[in-house]
Amino acid sequence: MNSHMQEIISNGQELVKIVNQGLSSKNLAASTIVMISEMVQTVDGTETVKQIQQILPKIEDSLRSLTDTGSLSTALQSLIVLAEHHPTFFKPRYQTWIDLMLEIASASSLDPEVRLLSFEWVSTLTAATKGLLKVVTDFPIRVLSVAFLFLCEVGMMMNLMMAFTRKERQRWIFSSRS
Repeated sequence: MNSHMQEIISNGQELVKIVNQGLSSKNLAASTIVMISEMVQTVDGTETVKQIQQILPKIEDSLRSLTDTGSLSTALQSLIVLAEHHPTFFKPRYQTWIDLMLEIASASSLDPEVRLLSFEWVSTLTAATKGLLKVVTDFPIRVLSVAFLFLCEVGMMMNLMMAFTRKERQRWIFSSRS
């Protein structure tokens, strides 16, 4: 890490100011989340990580405000890596983050890739964290509910595809008789 970056990180107030500006901008929010994820993975010391944890609520707000699928996917992918390597970063707000990611995963209006990435974040954090089931209210039931929601949607899509295929076959059969 270059000396300028180390200097910024060591001055917590400056870091919070820079990050807040990035997270407040729709154009920079995803890149700022990626930067935060990479910073957490490279900094030394629990005090610095605790300073960065102070911006978790702002990261949550930024994720909620991202509407571009590409930006949201990029941010979620970096958060998955962070959850895998530094799951305790989210510890002060496990409940809130699980709620947020399951909310994203359940939102049928979002791109399926985004929904799957948010569900992957939950499974990654679960695999990397012992005792998460005890910390998060109704965790197993909520995760299974989202998984069943995915299965139901896949089932509905299969039924639609089969119905479409039947209609196409009927259309072809009737058109070939003419």
